[in-house]
Amino acid sequence: MIERILMPLDGSAASAHTLPYGLALASACHAELTLLHVVVDPMAGLYALPPGMPYAPELASDLKWAGAALLAAAAARAQAAGIGVRTQLPNDDRPARAILAAAAAHDLTVLGSHSRLGLDRFFLGSATQEVLRRAEGPCLVVRLPDDMRAGACDAEFDAPALRHLLIALDGGPCGEAAVTQGLALARALRARVTLLHALEPAAAARDRAAAAALLAHAAGRAEAAGVTAAVALVEEEAGAAILTAERRADLTVMGACGLTARGPLGLGSVTERVLRASATPHLVVNRSLQTVREGRAERGRRAP
Repeated sequence: MIERILMPLDGSAASAHTLPYGLALASACHAELTLLHVVVDPMAGLYALPPGMPYAPELASDLKWAGAALLAAAAARAQAAGIGVRTQLPNDDRPARAILAAAAAHDLTVLGSHSRLGLDRFFLGSATQEVLRRAEGPCLVVRLPDDMRAGACDAEFDAPALRHLLIALDGGPCGEAAVTQGLALARALRARVTLLHALEPAAAARDRAAAAALLAHAAGRAEAAGVTAAVALVEEEAGAAILTAERRADLTVMGACGLTARGPLGLGSVTERVLRASATPHLVVNRSLQTVREGRAERGRRAP
């Protein structure tokens, strides 16, 4: 079960749109929420200030004050919803590095995406891409809809309806971890799920029996968890099948790597294609939470 959720905020409309998802998941999972804002040194070149600019210290102070105000407003919303919340305001020239450092102590990281392609720029660089590529635990990626791109950064968006989850199965370890995480989340949200497996048409006859067994096993796990589940076995390229099926879902859960070659982001090529093409929120799972926690515990024992 998810116990600690990390939510980076950057003050953008995408960040404001993503916040209700973090609040909804923290409430459903009875998890503690950490709100993080990275204060970037104005002398790092990101603000195009000449070295030695005399008012740089004042600007740095203003940025820190604005970040603290952003976190305080978001924390107030969490507290009003009865969610345990803490805030972090680190200084770092690389936002992704600060997010990954904080994510190491959390079970889920919730990231906003500004891009029409689903993944492009977060904060002032490609932090979302780096976090997705390197994070141990699952990441929820929430894209700002195109019709909200001109929205106010301080707008308060409504709580999302997360009643139907699509879980994509691929037969690999990442897909198995996605089933585990997806069912746990569905149970917490009291949501129904659709378990989807896509057969490549050229191999459908050969793989159909194994695919049906895979879906039956996942459906049995859903029943044991008390989650209402439907199964879908389709003959279609996996990415296209997911994009079609998730039009009727509120959130898609899928493995980070699957059984396909890795793409430019270091994720499976199907996962990358879906993230770039879809407006649906996606929970990307690299490995099970149990595996992540065991790895952290082992590193803790080895530390001097």
